[in-house]
Amino acid sequence: MDGQKAAYAAAIISVILLGTSFAATKLGLAEMAPVTFALLRVFLASVIFLAWIYLGGNFALLKKAFTKDWPVFMLAGLTGIALAYIFENIAIVFTPTSQVSLVLVTDTLLIALLAFLFLKEKITAKNLAGIFIGIAGVLLIIFHGYDPLSVLIPAGFAGSILALFSSLAWAIYTILLKKKAEEYGPLIATAASTMLGIPFLLIASLLLEGSPLSLPSSINGALLLIYLSIFDSVLAFYLWTYALSCLKASNVGAIVLLMPIVASVLGVAFFGEQITPPLAFGAALIFAGIYFAEKE
Repeated sequence: MDGQKAAYAAAIISVILLGTSFAATKLGLAEMAPVTFALLRVFLASVIFLAWIYLGGNFALLKKAFTKDWPVFMLAGLTGIALAYIFENIAIVFTPTSQVSLVLVTDTLLIALLAFLFLKEKITAKNLAGIFIGIAGVLLIIFHGYDPLSVLIPAGFAGSILALFSSLAWAIYTILLKKKAEEYGPLIATAASTMLGIPFLLIASLLLEGSPLSLPSSINGALLLIYLSIFDSVLAFYLWTYALSCLKASNVGAIVLLMPIVASVLGVAFFGEQITPPLAFGAALIFAGIYFAEKE
């Protein structure tokens, strides 16, 4: 398998794994508060990354990343690790996982736009049209069932807005790590940003939930946390960053379409979620938007 095919394969596996994270997270959040759950997940992932780097003899390169480029990796840790997880986890508490995953997939559109603005990747009128079509789909999903005259804000609406913030945070993370993944390699780039996300999650956990020291109340909760740490926070993020180091940021983004498909199937299977007509139509607009946004 040549390098480009391997990169696409890595991106596909990464997105499938991330698609499973919604159901696993929702099950885990039945036992733990959302920010604390994210903190423990990232902490375990950081321990695994450290062991991986130690066994590979790459501590010198990790030290270089921390000393030379710590502002970039800290900002990546704040956006793609801390904020993305916080917004996503809280959104999953209030909103069906299928709906959250569909809103999150719009990071593809945001990545294409940010790649044009900051990485100087080419964008055409057709790409811009795709971005606006996708945004229309997101707005349909977000505002479905929302009554602007009502004093109360529906939980699903609030969750969708949080998911949109998570999507933006992930898009910024992707743009930040594009060049650093090429410079340091996917392992160091992913590990450094993951580790530097811990202080932000710790502060958020203390401020929002009082204590970061609570643990899962059952074996199932602990296994879910371990699964998310190994297969999503470590393996999926590593594969995503590897793909990012080999391909255009906008091209990698198109593969994210697989994520809501996996998440929706698991949402229906585990939680009895329903795919309503507005949700399906919004999804169709998002998918069409991504198709045109990624078209060369």
